[in-house]
Amino acid sequence: MNTISFLLSNEAARLRMSARKPSFVVHVKLDLSVADRIVELNADDPQDASRIADTWGEREGTSSVVIRRCLHDGTLTDPITTMGQTFTIQPMRFKMSHGPDGDVRMSRTN
Repeated sequence: MNTISFLLSNEAARLRMSARKPSFVVHVKLDLSVADRIVELNADDPQDASRIADTWGEREGTSSVVIRRCLHDGTLTDPITTMGQTFTIQPMRFKMSHGPDGDVRMSRTN
């Protein structure tokens, strides 16, 4: 398990691309009281990221789930947002799609 500062570092970006080359990552925070309880999971596309986030968001003990786009050099974007808020699943559900300019869009389904 990792801290968010490590997962956003250049070292993590290098390791991410040498080992996996994901298009998206899902960061799952398992316990709010412990700083290094973040797990990074790989996703190939927005739908895969959404499925992973939904599954982990429903697990007991998960405090938050965030999806980030992985860029070509392994660095990560800010969390995908909707209506100016951090994309967090629990207990909300979201649908991901591509906008006309190619960006990833989120819409709430419930």
